[in-house]
Amino acid sequence: MPFRSRRFVFAIAAFLSLSLGSRAATFGTAVPVRGTVSDIALDESRSRLYIANFGAGRIDVMNTADPKFALGTPLLVSKPPSSIALSPGNHYLVAGG
Repeated sequence: MPFRSRRFVFAIAAFLSLSLGSRAATFGTAVPVRGTVSDIALDESRSRLYIANFGAGRIDVMNTADPKFALGTPLLVSKPPSSIALSPGNHYLVAGG
């Protein structure tokens, strides 16, 4: 094999390996939520995902153990929540407005 064709084959192999390695990974399931989601907090011990829904003025609660990822009863707050956080021991959920 001539030197020129080896270089061409090497260039094609390098291009393919770089282009295949730079793809974005997709994971998870997109779940529609009505309103504007401003923040989320995951409580793995209770299999709950807390969603700060700024547009609806509440905190939606999603059961992550449910295969349908259904939203449960929301937590009503006095002001629209812009951020939420769980305490280190997962005992408290703090919402900021």
